[in-house]
Amino acid sequence: MEKVIDLVKAVNVSGPDYDADGHRQIYDHFSTIITDKSIMSDKHAPPALFFYAIRNILYPTFKLGQIPDALNILAEVDLIRQHVVNKASDALEWNKFYQGQGTKARLLHEKEETRLADIVSENEQDRKIYVLLIYNLCRLHIHYLWSAPESCLLPKRMNDYFPGCLADASTASQVYFQSGLSDPEKEIFNRLKAECIQWMKLVTIWEERREIDLADQGISAEEMDKTFKDDLEIKFPPPIEQDRLATAIGKYVRKVERMVLTMEICFPLRS
Repeated sequence: MEKVIDLVKAVNVSGPDYDADGHRQIYDHFSTIITDKSIMSDKHAPPALFFYAIRNILYPTFKLGQIPDALNILAEVDLIRQHVVNKASDALEWNKFYQGQGTKARLLHEKEETRLADIVSENEQDRKIYVLLIYNLCRLHIHYLWSAPESCLLPKRMNDYFPGCLADASTASQVYFQSGLSDPEKEIFNRLKAECIQWMKLVTIWEERREIDLADQGISAEEMDKTFKDDLEIKFPPPIEQDRLATAIGKYVRKVERMVLTMEICFPLRS
């Protein structure tokens, strides 16, 4: 996996120019190992790969159709963050224990202790940021799907984000974040579910009235379809600017990336 990390770090995902050669090297590398069970069976994907994957959706232009993928990758990034928090907490506890033992055990330097303490102390706030990000991703995707070419996926995505919200939706959610929500966090998404259902009712009423009004003006169905997306965004603007959300996600991912780097600096792997 060391080569994967090196290849990912070498790609400038958020730059103005698409690094076709860098991306191709990553794809080619995976094509040579993905079917080799002896290589992949006992390996975990490195954090750098998840950071790369989410940035590939956000930049250079936020791909709204891939929001379900972004949700799943972001859930993995938060699991990485939680793992780092737990390891940092353990390290601080052991450091405190050995400080009073008078042993020759290697203790944390003051700067290391401060950095790890910051990671632990910011856990609750970082979790709130993560929940807010997935909350807004769900809202933005539902708005996008209403007028998207793949609008037929709206019932499926509603069931993914709010399991059981549709009477005929019997399949399990296909997004990871649902399984990791606390009860208070689930309540946040229950309220969002009600808001989204109400929003869809309002849009349906507006859509029906629009069709009648435009037909009375002699406008053809074909012309109605051409202006539908623009008319929808005027009447019902997106719940959040996509660039603003992409920036917030990028900031969160960079913070988790720095947390991982801090652990690697404090506890380098021995070769």
